[in-house]
Amino acid sequence: MVVGGTAPIFRVVFVHLGAYLFAFVAGSGLAVGAFELFGEHATLPPMPLTVIGAALSIFLGFRTNAAYGRYWEARTLWGRVVNASRHVAHQALAYLPGDVGDTAASVAPPSPVAEALIVRQAIYAHVLRCHCRGQDPAADQHIVRLASDEQVRALGVTTNPPALLLRRSLVSLSEAAARGELSEEKLRSFDASIRALIDAQGGIERILKTPLPVSYTYYARRITVLYGLLLPWALTGHLGLLTLLIAPSVAMVFLLIDNAGDIIERPFSPGAFGLPLSSLSLTIERNLRELVVDPSELPAPEAIGGPKKNVLM
Repeated sequence: MVVGGTAPIFRVVFVHLGAYLFAFVAGSGLAVGAFELFGEHATLPPMPLTVIGAALSIFLGFRTNAAYGRYWEARTLWGRVVNASRHVAHQALAYLPGDVGDTAASVAPPSPVAEALIVRQAIYAHVLRCHCRGQDPAADQHIVRLASDEQVRALGVTTNPPALLLRRSLVSLSEAAARGELSEEKLRSFDASIRALIDAQGGIERILKTPLPVSYTYYARRITVLYGLLLPWALTGHLGLLTLLIAPSVAMVFLLIDNAGDIIERPFSPGAFGLPLSSLSLTIERNLRELVVDPSELPAPEAIGGPKKNVLM
């Protein structure tokens, strides 16, 4: 995610959309040349293109708003994952305390069940990130660092690794309740927290697997290009050589709006314009594990990652 600066606009224009810019400039040159040769006979009336431009701006605005709605909902759902993960960790420490023994500690250390639950929830954050980005969780360095070999193997073969971890958490809690370590009321409270994670994951998967209708992108891009190629024929009679500057500029503005909608439509992409899932998952890990391990064993704040070249991953 681009933060604290500006998006690489020149790279977008000249690298990703450079072919369109060349076509618009060439089309404008052709329109100006035709006007010099044939005069008014080589121009188009401006009124139809004015109406088309107004309709196109409304259509592109609607599409961009729909894409941004997906982007913001994805961030909101990940915010729920962050909050629910912290809540599970605090529940584990409060509901499943370890044995104080003869120590003078005022707060009991976490029990093995609680510690395993907290570490599993930290792993869940990294696994959900891989799930969103289509990456293999068994090959992720943070997951391999935290999970046992058996857990890594299981994550590599299941079709829904995050769901597997949540199921294992529920099983371990049910077993703790069966042993009398957890009351029925507290088990229900844990169940509500796990359900909140399942609901958030379900919303994330809905965004992941249900893109905007293809027709939005298909028609928006083609109508924008057609408009950009026709526009100089309507302007050249009024602007002359300035058409070479004005027409491509107007066309590229429409194309950049279309491209912005195309980019934010995919909020989980690992590039500069996607959500900073790596930073979010590492933040969850540090917040949870600092409750049960020595701070020296945690990923450094630098590893969580501030922006690098104005990009937060």
